[in-house]
Amino acid sequence: YSEENSGIVSVKKGYAPPEQYTSGFKVGPWMDVYAIAATFYRCITGEKPKESIARADDDDISLPSAMGAAISRKQEKVLLKGLALRPEDRYQDMREFYNALKEAAGFVTTGSRGTFIQRIGGIWKSAGRKPEKQMDQAPAANPTGVYAEEIARMNADRGKNQRMRMIAAVVGAACILAVVLILSVTGVLRFPWQIQLPVMR
Repeated sequence: YSEENSGIVSVKKGYAPPEQYTSGFKVGPWMDVYAIAATFYRCITGEKPKESIARADDDDISLPSAMGAAISRKQEKVLLKGLALRPEDRYQDMREFYNALKEAAGFVTTGSRGTFIQRIGGIWKSAGRKPEKQMDQAPAANPTGVYAEEIARMNADRGKNQRMRMIAAVVGAACILAVVLILSVTGVLRFPWQIQLPVMR
C-alpha cells in the first residue's frame, strides 16, 4: 500500500510484484495473482521466490520442478505466468488464475469450488519431494469418481468405528455387571433389599 503523506510503499519481499516497488503504480487484482502464486511457490518448494525487483534485470527464478517439487509442466507454466514480472503478462484476476490451475490439474473450468480446493491440496502437498515420474497428462477423465470412492471409504471407516465403540460399551457394561454380581454373592456388596432391618419388639 502507499502512504499518501510520505509516499512510502510497504512490500512483502518475495510476494510483491515489481510494480509495487514503484510510485504511482496502478493497483489491480493482477497484484493479488502474483502474491498467491508466490505463496504456492513457497508451499511446494519450501523457499520464497526471488524478489521480483531483483528479477527485473536477470529473471533467473528457480523452477519448482528443478527444486524437486512434484508438479507437471502444465501446472508449472501456470504458476510461472502468475509470477510474471509484467502485469500484462500475468493472469488479470484471481478467477482467470483459478480456472487456469483447474485446467492444468485436469478439471473443466465449470466444476465446483470445493472439488478444486480439494485438488489444489493434492497438487502442492508433495513439496520438497521428487516425483517418481513427471506426469503431464490429466490425472483422470472423471475425478469426481475418485472423490466418491474416498467418501465411501471414509463412511465405511466411520461405520466401523461406531460399531467398535458400541461393542466396547457393551463389553464394558457386562464387565461392570459381572463385578457387581460377584461382590454381591460374596457379601462384600449388599443391595438395599438384601439388608435385614432389626425387628422392633
